[in-house]
Amino acid sequence: MSFADVSPDRAYNLVTQLVDLFIKESSANKRGQSKQAFLFIEKQVASYKEQLRQAEDRLKEFNASNLDGSEGRVQGNIEVLRQNIADLELDLGQASERVKSFESQVTQEDRYLSRKARSEEFRERIAEAVTQLDNLKLSYTSRHPDVIALEEHIKALRGAASAPVSGAASGDSTVRGVENPVFDELRGALASAKVERDTLTSRLSSMRSRLGEERERASRIAERDAELAELTRDYSVTKGLYEDLLNSKEKARSLYDARYRRPRCYLQNTRAG
Repeated sequence: MSFADVSPDRAYNLVTQLVDLFIKESSANKRGQSKQAFLFIEKQVASYKEQLRQAEDRLKEFNASNLDGSEGRVQGNIEVLRQNIADLELDLGQASERVKSFESQVTQEDRYLSRKARSEEFRERIAEAVTQLDNLKLSYTSRHPDVIALEEHIKALRGAASAPVSGAASGDSTVRGVENPVFDELRGALASAKVERDTLTSRLSSMRSRLGEERERASRIAERDAELAELTRDYSVTKGLYEDLLNSKEKARSLYDARYRRPRCYLQNTRAG
């Protein structure tokens, strides 16, 4: 800028005023632009701060609602249940075999010792009758009425001994069968084996149900892990942008303060000689 006047003082003052006016206008424009930029950044910072808060809330809500535990813990539970089920299946197989064995033995064993008791009783009675017959024959001939009657009696005893008579239905208390202790023991053992088998069956069913529940939990955890990864990614991206904007805001503030809030430098009213 140049200006000529017959009066050096007037020329200096006019140029100084024009320069000051230009500097003020330029400075005002730059100050306005800087302020607008700062306000824009500040608005963006506030927006991303709210987005970051929302992302944090979503993570908190997700973690609070995630009651299924960790994947490692659930997988550990599944392995334990599988091993327990395998053991129970083995025990149940053995218990079932014991039940079948006892059922077979109970079927084969008579409840009453009727045949054995009846056979022994008739054998004793026949032996006694034969002894009496031998004694009679020492004194009488085979045609003697007592000898004939005793022979008929022995014949009847032998026929009765070979006849199939039910021990429980017989009215003769001397022929009726007695309780078989082996049968009672087998029935008790069979009942205990059935209780054990039923207990193992119930436990096995419960274990299988729990295994199904743990597998469902594992599936939910896999889905939740994918959702958690997405929420965490959104949170990290938003946090990174928010921190970058904070840095930009501080830089803009520092630059604005350095340019427009420092002490003014005024032109020195000096003249060349």
